[in-house]
This record gives sequence, structure tokens and C-alpha cells, in this order.
Amino acid sequence: MSRNRLLPGNIPVVLANLTNLRTLNFQLQTLDLNNNKLTGSIPLSFVSLVNLKTLRLSSNMLQVCAPHLGRLSMLEELDIGGSIDKSIVDVQVLPKEWGALSNLRSLRAWNSGIHGQIPCEFSMLTHLKWLDLRWNRIDGEIPNWLGELKELQHLNLGTNSFSGCIPAELGDCRELQLLGLDSNNLSGAIPESIGHLSFLKSLTLSRNSLTGSIPVDILRLNFLQDLHLNNNQFDGDLSVFRTMTCPILSLELTGNKFKGVFRNFDHLTREGRRICVDVENIA
Repeated sequence: MSRNRLLPGNIPVVLANLTNLRTLNFQLQTLDLNNNKLTGSIPLSFVSLVNLKTLRLSSNMLQVCAPHLGRLSMLEELDIGGSIDKSIVDVQVLPKEWGALSNLRSLRAWNSGIHGQIPCEFSMLTHLKWLDLRWNRIDGEIPNWLGELKELQHLNLGTNSFSGCIPAELGDCRELQLLGLDSNNLSGAIPESIGHLSFLKSLTLSRNSLTGSIPVDILRLNFLQDLHLNNNQFDGDLSVFRTMTCPILSLELTGNKFKGVFRNFDHLTREGRRICVDVENIA
């Protein structure tokens, strides 16, 4: 039903009755309503979809933060990204009840008009691999307990209102491949533990107020392709980047307080790579 824009109006309550099609030996496990014109709230009757594993409601105009979805105990994927009811923007919060979704692997809630903080109950989502909360107005400090989500591979909290420091505990998410914390109000230094994320491919910390030098271990990560540090207050000498051994494809350093000049970096400036530094740092 997705991508057809055939379903304006409220979600039909009758969809919940699909669980009763026993004569066809059918138990609904995937419901994809992405990219329609759905409005209103998510029917309470959805709790009867006891076998549902995938629920996709992105790119609609819904009130998506429904606490009763926390009763879908088999749910593995919940996608509500880009679904905003403009009449209640900045009223929606992440329901603490979703912390009961013990089988959840993926939560995508980008650009969903969410404010407030990430509920501590989400620390129980120990099988979560993908958490995408970018482009909201979530505030407070980034929770230390995110480091307890050992299976996490994709964490994007960019373009929110997080403050405080980057928790060192994120270095315990050893499966992490993408870490996006850009466009927040973060301060302090990059924890050395981030350099222990041996599978990391993308690290985006742009547009914060981060300070200090760049941990050398980050520059030696075997899989790192995108490193975006622009528009912070990082300092130190650019010569540290000569030690980079990672297969970098995109390196953003502009808008910081780096010293020195960018020279003898032939190993970083091969064709197809994007390197951005301030004019005064170019030899």
C-alpha cells in the first residue's frame, strides 16, 4: 500500500481485523502504509495485530507516537519517519511504553515533530540495531545507557537540541557503523573511546561546540569513510591527519581552530575523495 498515495484520511480500523483471517492460514506480519496521505491517530485496535513484526507509517501526516504500540510484543521494525501531524508538532514525545518492545531491531522516527527526551525505558531495547531520531527537537543530554545497546549499528541523533558532552559509553557499542550527532548543542572533547569503534564507517559531529584535539585512534579506524568535524572549536595541528590510515572518502574540517597547513596529504587527495579545509590552512 506504500508509495501509491491512495489512502487519504484516517487509518481504517478494519485493518486490525486482518488478524482473524484464519481460514486462509494468514497472520499479518508486515503492514506497510508508507507514503500516503493518512491523518489522525493510530487506532487502538492495532494492538490486536499480535503477530506484527514490521509496521511502516513514514511520510504521512499522523499522530505517530502512540503508547499502545508498545503492546505489539513481536514488533521488530517500526518506521514512523517523516510522518508529522502539523497540528501537534512539538507536542509528540517518544512513549516510554515502547521500551517494552523487546524484539525491536529498528526504530526510525526522523523528522516526526518529536520533542522532550529519550525515555530511559528505551535502555531495555537491547536488540536494537538501528535508531534514527534526526531532525526532531529532542533535548537533554545524550543518555549514557545507549552504551548498553551492544547490537546498535546505526545511531543518528543529528539536528536536535542535545546538550552536554558526548558520552564515553558510546564506545561500548562495538558494532556501530554510523554515528551522527551533528547540529546539536554538544560541548567538550571527543571521547577517546570513539576510536575503539572498529567497524565505524561514518562519524558526523558537525555544527556543535566541541573542543580539543581529534583522538588519533579515530584516524586509524580501518573502515572509516566519512569524517565530518566542521563548524566546531577543535584545535591542534593539521599534521595529525597525516597519520590517517582509514579509507577516507569525505573529510570536513572547516570552521575550526586547527593550526598548520594542509600539505603533503597526497594519500588523502586521490580522485574521488572530498577534502574540505579552511583557506588559511591550505599551503
